[in-house]
Amino acid sequence: MRYPGIEEEMVEMLQIAMSCVVRLPDQRPKMLDVVKMIENVRRMDNENRPSSGNRSESTTPLGSTPPPVVGTPQSTSKE
Repeated sequence: MRYPGIEEEMVEMLQIAMSCVVRLPDQRPKMLDVVKMIENVRRMDNENRPSSGNRSESTTPLGSTPPPVVGTPQSTSKE
């Protein structure tokens, strides 16, 4: 398999995602906590993955760069 352990990482990421969409907003984790949880999943995955000669090939398909901020509108006004 190209990405060993990817299923476990996906399940953990889905569990984090599910905590972010709990019906009551005050029961949802803060973004800082979400980032820490994701970093922890990624750290554990990298520790469990056998090292290769080329570190850039050992990343998961998710990559390591953060996604763009959603909901920040670009200039949408019509003048």
